[in-house]
Amino acid sequence: MNAIIDHDTRSALRWTLGVAATVLAIKFAVFAADPHVRFFFGDSASYIHAALSDWVPPDRSPTYPFLIRFTAVATGWLPSLLLAQTIIGAGICLMVFSTLTRTLHVAPAISAVAVALLAVEPMQLFYERSVMAETAGTACFVAMLACACVYLRDRRWPWLIAVAALGIASVSFRMNLLPVVLVISALLPLALTFAQRPSRLGLRRWMAHLALAIVATACLHQAYKIANGSEHDLAPTYMAYEPLFRLGWLAPLVEPKHLVRQGLDPALLNGLPADIHDRRTREIQLWNERGLIPVLHKAGGDNGFRIAGKISQRILREQPLAVVRMGWDTFMDHLDADYARERLANDLGSTNVPPDGFVARIDEIFDHDASDWTHVEGLSYRAFAGSRWLITGAVFLIGPLSIVLVVLAWRRRDPALALLSFAGLGLVAAYILFSHILVFRYLHPLMPVLVMLLAVAVDRGRRSAGLNWRS
Repeated sequence: MNAIIDHDTRSALRWTLGVAATVLAIKFAVFAADPHVRFFFGDSASYIHAALSDWVPPDRSPTYPFLIRFTAVATGWLPSLLLAQTIIGAGICLMVFSTLTRTLHVAPAISAVAVALLAVEPMQLFYERSVMAETAGTACFVAMLACACVYLRDRRWPWLIAVAALGIASVSFRMNLLPVVLVISALLPLALTFAQRPSRLGLRRWMAHLALAIVATACLHQAYKIANGSEHDLAPTYMAYEPLFRLGWLAPLVEPKHLVRQGLDPALLNGLPADIHDRRTREIQLWNERGLIPVLHKAGGDNGFRIAGKISQRILREQPLAVVRMGWDTFMDHLDADYARERLANDLGSTNVPPDGFVARIDEIFDHDASDWTHVEGLSYRAFAGSRWLITGAVFLIGPLSIVLVVLAWRRRDPALALLSFAGLGLVAAYILFSHILVFRYLHPLMPVLVMLLAVAVDRGRRSAGLNWRS
């Protein structure tokens, strides 16, 4: 027996070391071939300004500037940020491999192939080279899922606190992860209902774990909101501009009566730079200085945030089905080829220009030429630019695949597989419901989850076919 255990341990170690070496080799080879720093405006300019000052972005990640500060600013070399994100990207792959092999019991060979594909996935490569928070946010989210799977395997309560902490960390980098993070971190012990009865916790212990998960999540999220709100002299909030963003998301449903109820002149809706009822203009309504959100914010004065929140609440209460329909229509924009190409060009940074003085400042501080902020000749740019149908296929596939695997998880009594399947469903549901416009980069954290689900599906198919691969 000990010999078998030792053999299994040595085999697992060989696979882990081999996969780690392969992933790092892939990542650094791509970095050597394409070391260009890419910028997306105005996010990148805001993050760099925050890293160089005490300013905290009111409308973007407040934590990502620290990564810039500890890498590019500390070394005076901007590509050091890319190196850090390349290593973080490799870490994502290794967490996926560990979760697949140690918790989901997928064959190491299948897991290794899945991780190698993830290592070269175009969106992962592109954002490892971008001054954007996607890589760090996805890493925290995958780490949260990995810890959640360990909890479901070992049933030890400290993992619940780790899940809650990593969840709020991922939200601090990428706000769009909030709905999925809240559900998973607060309700994780519910996934144990998928376990075999002998391995479930006793009722009292299970209830204690559920209470701990809810309390830990609530406390950590409230602490984060208090800290973030105090930075802007506001009440506790995930993001200072949160009410404005919410109203921008609901902009096509705003009517004159909503303004009248808040004591505002409905004529403010006249003269906007784009048709307010066109859901595809929501980005303009958010960011154009003459758009709906800046206009209402200015008209509301000190009460601008409160007014935006009140109007949003009323719309959500009165027109929930219209909100769902709007989300579904936005999701189906993926199938409008011309429009989807236009939106992908935006994610590639091709349609935005740097603010005045940005290029000169980057040259002065980092001795780096930022005048070519897209580097269209680069490997990662060309790969991402050509991946529209790959990403579209992924977002349409993960929902049905997750439903199938939830059923399989119930039949196999596999709580970890149930968790990942629900995570896949949650990501696509949040993307459908809460995206203000078709944005490909919002799908960045979906890819590692999809890779894990596909690897499980292939492995279960292999087992059903009676193929026993030696590992």
